[in-house]
Amino acid sequence: MKDPTSFDGITTPVGDYAYEVETQQLSMEQVRANPSFSRPVQLYDKWCALPGTIPHHNTITPSLIGAEILSEMYILDVLTRPDNYEPGNNGLDNDDDMPWDFRWRLFGTTHSERYGKEATGVLLSDAATHDKSAAGSFEVAQHVMKTHEAAFFLTKFCENGAIHKTTSTVVMPLADDNGAVCRLFGCSAWSKF
Repeated sequence: MKDPTSFDGITTPVGDYAYEVETQQLSMEQVRANPSFSRPVQLYDKWCALPGTIPHHNTITPSLIGAEILSEMYILDVLTRPDNYEPGNNGLDNDDDMPWDFRWRLFGTTHSERYGKEATGVLLSDAATHDKSAAGSFEVAQHVMKTHEAAFFLTKFCENGAIHKTTSTVVMPLADDNGAVCRLFGCSAWSKF
């Protein structure tokens, strides 16, 4: 049986089962003290070592990332919402202050296995309308676009107040040839309790 965590827009949930989801953004001090963030911190440190205030998207290669992180990685293309976009149509709170959308360019195999389907090509806003963890990711992606800084967050999947699993995630910006943020990338490490 597949894991019941799912994006309704990406896969059909198993039965009617769904976890309660809580997303929390963490400081660098909290992240470095939490062992579940070891791979996201490794990726962040590699990103920090790259040239440029915001590294160029072409600097992200499989050999740079390393095999231990690659399957947990994701890359999102940054999209500007169309002029005719009407806030509130996607079911997200306060989305009138979210001028960007994102499309998965890469959805690591760990995530594809967890959700039971490849999400490459899916809009993050579409997934966010059906899944609270994707909604949290969508809000963090907006934050990274506004600040142009990396962000770490912990997502807890709970049932009756008990944590069943978590994801420890980092999101970082990447620039195009003109220095504008054109992609976001990072990784999410899954922990099961």
